[in-house]
Amino acid sequence: MKELKRLWLVWAILALVAVVYLGSIYLQKSPAIAKAGHSGAIIAFGDSYVSGVGASAKERAYPAMLSQFLGEEVLNFGQPGDTSYELVKRLNRDVLSKNPAIVIITVGAMDESKGIPNETAASNLSHLVQNIQRSGAMVVFAAIDSPSGSWLPKLVSAQNREMGVLQLDNLMEGIASDPSKMFDKEFPNDSGYKGIAER
Repeated sequence: MKELKRLWLVWAILALVAVVYLGSIYLQKSPAIAKAGHSGAIIAFGDSYVSGVGASAKERAYPAMLSQFLGEEVLNFGQPGDTSYELVKRLNRDVLSKNPAIVIITVGAMDESKGIPNETAASNLSHLVQNIQRSGAMVVFAAIDSPSGSWLPKLVSAQNREMGVLQLDNLMEGIASDPSKMFDKEFPNDSGYKGIAER
């Protein structure tokens, strides 16, 4: 029953991607269809927004909240302050070694604040996507439009579409402007992360 539920989840997300990218585009360009031998794991991989900075506990970060909504374990491999460069360095250890079915990437805010060139960040994201897709996993790019602003979602939108990546935009819409959902000016609190998970 558990495996059937996981299979349903993967196919449900793939169906959504097919609608967003007009079906044939996605199926032609993305190898992210579940393959035999996958652990079935869902991994959230990224920066401070994945680790849950601002939440009262890691169990209140968005991966944990998303896990509750899905009824599936979502592994949290977020590290505060990480840029796309750190994600490239952690990719084998935290993602590929787990043989996941779905990987949700959130990165970009720290690239901007640390002055990493746009082209470098986009290239790093492309490297992540190519290697994850090569393993047979599906890639989702969860774009956090942080209050400080991040250029990466807009910069890589066409790149993600070309590579068959599902990009979810404006996840902080209605959260960043609501003080009751923010820990500070940059990061959500428990309520804010719950809102992100519900998207």
